[in-house]
Amino acid sequence: MAVSEFSWLKIASFIGALLLVVVCIITLATGISILSEGNIFRGVVCTISALINGYGAVLVYKNYQEKSRQ
Repeated sequence: MAVSEFSWLKIASFIGALLLVVVCIITLATGISILSEGNIFRGVVCTISALINGYGAVLVYKNYQEKSRQ
């Protein structure tokens, strides 16, 4: 029987990536909503923030995959 390795780092990476994806979706929806109201600057800043959160989620998930292979 194979023994699974328990790692807090892997769990934290997975949960962190999941939270960043949720924040990315919420921020993107908020940015679109603000843009539709006519406030261009705040809408663009919110949308850029969503893209940064999405990129962070990708980086954290790649770290999770790397640690899972070890």
